[in-house]
Amino acid sequence: MKTFSNATPCFSGECGLCVNCCGNYQCSPVISEETSKTQRAQDHVKFEKAHLETMTQNYWKGLREIYKEVGYSSPEEPGGLPRTYRIHHESQLIDTYSLHRQNHDMICHMPLCQMMYHNTHEYQRGVYRVIPIYVGKHCNLCCSCVRSLGVSRL
Repeated sequence: MKTFSNATPCFSGECGLCVNCCGNYQCSPVISEETSKTQRAQDHVKFEKAHLETMTQNYWKGLREIYKEVGYSSPEEPGGLPRTYRIHHESQLIDTYSLHRQNHDMICHMPLCQMMYHNTHEYQRGVYRVIPIYVGKHCNLCCSCVRSLGVSRL
C-alpha cells in the first residue's frame, strides 16, 4: 500500500502542495521544529536535485579552502579558526556563535547545508561530524555559512 504525505506546510498559503494549501490530511504530523526543518530540506532536495550536485561540489571546495587557509584538521585541532563570531544587523548584536570543539552530530541550519546533508548517502554522512560548527542560541552554523553572513570575529 502506498502512503501519501504532503509537503512541509508553507508560509504563504499559496503553494498548492502542502496540507495548508490543498486541505488534505497530513499523514506524518510535524512533531518539532527540528523535524520541520528536516522535512523542509527534503522537500527542497526534490526541487533542486539537478543543481544540488554542483552546489555540493562548490561547498566542499570552499570548505577545503577555509581548512587550508586556517590550518584546520579536526574539531579538537581547529587551527586558526575564530573561536567566536558575532552577528550584527544594523549595528545591533543579534547573536553570538561559539566554535564547538568536539566531533558532533549537528548539522548547519542553513537550507543549503540541510539539503546537502539529506542528499548524502547515510554511509557518507560521517564526514559532517568533523565540519567546524558554530553553536548559537537559536541555531547551528557551519564555518562556511557563518563567514558568508558577513559577521565580525572576536
